[in-house]
Amino acid sequence: MLDHNYVQILSPVRLVSTRFIKDKFVFISQRRSIFSLLQNDNPPQAYSLVKVLPYSNSQLYKVISDIDSYREFVPYCTDSFVSERDKDSNQPRKATLKVGWGSFIESFESELTCREPSVVIAQSNHSMFKVLHTKWQISPHSDPNSSKVSLDIKFSFNNPIYNAASKSFGSSLASLMVKAFENRAADVLERHQEKTR
Repeated sequence: MLDHNYVQILSPVRLVSTRFIKDKFVFISQRRSIFSLLQNDNPPQAYSLVKVLPYSNSQLYKVISDIDSYREFVPYCTDSFVSERDKDSNQPRKATLKVGWGSFIESFESELTCREPSVVIAQSNHSMFKVLHTKWQISPHSDPNSSKVSLDIKFSFNNPIYNAASKSFGSSLASLMVKAFENRAADVLERHQEKTR
């Protein structure tokens, strides 16, 4: 028998909050079913990171736009190649990446917008994604020997299970990517300095 001093909303799973409303004790419970996990109407995950690196705009641009080399240093990237270049500028226009972690392996093509020495944008229309958009912006810094680099990532999978799994690492993705490119820039610059000695 229910006490008239409170209202109870029943659920077979768990109690998520308890509160008083106008002197009435209210239990609010919520059940999450497997069907709620399969809903795919959440907004895309979006992450941004800005960092100052001790390299020139052109040095960083060369590293970021060198998509053929991504397989050597980008986390989870197992293969990469440019499939189309601009006829006038020779800048990449389309590229394919193969990514994998655990049992997940997938290849997808992206359309690129490359404006030397400051912008590299990639957007994929692959059926795996609802949204996949990355933007690198390189701009001058007050220190003439450094540059400000910003990375914006926005993505959402068509597969809701992939979306649920990606939330476990999504928040660290931007910093992981920037660190990989920072290390790559250091390696490339060091090799270049050794050749010019």
